[in-house]
Amino acid sequence: MSAFMITTETMQRVVDAIDKRSRGAFCGMPTYDSACLDAIGAALFAMNAAALNDRYPGTAIAVPQFSYRPLGTARTTEHYHALACFLYQCSEGNVPETELFQAVEKLSNALACEIAGEMARKEGVPWDWEEA
Repeated sequence: MSAFMITTETMQRVVDAIDKRSRGAFCGMPTYDSACLDAIGAALFAMNAAALNDRYPGTAIAVPQFSYRPLGTARTTEHYHALACFLYQCSEGNVPETELFQAVEKLSNALACEIAGEMARKEGVPWDWEEA
């Protein structure tokens, strides 16, 4: 598997998902203002770099600076896809065992369930089927 540092645009969507779906904290980090969300983005970029260092030992990994800007129009599917990309790029070495990775994975799974439920409702799939 190859891995790369995600773009700041992808990270904006990852942090936007955290901002819109957390209730004041994410993995023990506060989310109540942009400085807090900047710190979360920085921690996530550091996690991405750690995974890359595990995948490509001895390679200098540049960690991007991050400044969060709310994405008022980001859809659930955009959030999910950004989270999925991020998790894939961080799936090296011991990174998947970290609390931060697992918190992002839990958020990603919750969004996947939400998207599946929305699709089922749009398709008219019943919640409970009548007896045959």
